[in-house]
Amino acid sequence: MAGQRVVKLTPAFFKKHILPRLRPGYAATLAEYRRKHPEATHGLMFGDQFYGLSNAKGEKFNPGARCNPEEGAAVAFESFHGTPATRVEVIETDLHYHGYKAEAGKLISFEILQAGGKSVVPIEFEPGVLLTFDERRTQLFIDGGNQELDPVEFGIKGDHEQVVIGPIYAVTYFTEKYHLKGGKGPGTYRHQFGTKRGEGYPTLCYDRRNRLLSIWGGVYTIDDVGIIH
Repeated sequence: MAGQRVVKLTPAFFKKHILPRLRPGYAATLAEYRRKHPEATHGLMFGDQFYGLSNAKGEKFNPGARCNPEEGAAVAFESFHGTPATRVEVIETDLHYHGYKAEAGKLISFEILQAGGKSVVPIEFEPGVLLTFDERRTQLFIDGGNQELDPVEFGIKGDHEQVVIGPIYAVTYFTEKYHLKGGKGPGTYRHQFGTKRGEGYPTLCYDRRNRLLSIWGGVYTIDDVGIIH
């Protein structure tokens, strides 16, 4: 790549370019770092900017180091366009978010359709994850707790940051309902989505970077009696 240089590692190079990027306690000296990664013999420079470690062939890797997004973006730009980037453009975007939501209940699990609707895979949640909705009762949300999952378990390949997990067949949550006929108080509720024709399932999506789940689309309403379709 034009503008890229492969530079042999020295203690001075390590101290200036690598040490500030390492996780605390990872390695204090070049000798200590090389004991963990003997294959790290060179550094990659883009102009006067360091953006990775390599072997003598210039094959890049970054063990233990934090990525510098600005440098990485510059390298990606040149690789994609065949010419170096000449500016950094700051883009400001206004985002609306709900400062207040209503809690539907403690989220227990989702059932996700797989294999074209022929099977269902459960996703169970630890305490702390909530099923919530907005003040207009138009949208279900997932808030709080540990929402992390492995998309590979759902047959998802690649490393996109935003991925589709699959159609939500049903949701189970724990809540309290004292106004219903029969006076049911604390209990577990399960709502099955979809119409008789097998349509209208909301889609569960996952943000890999932030490890957060979200619910997109679907045919449902949020009524006093609960979630209906």
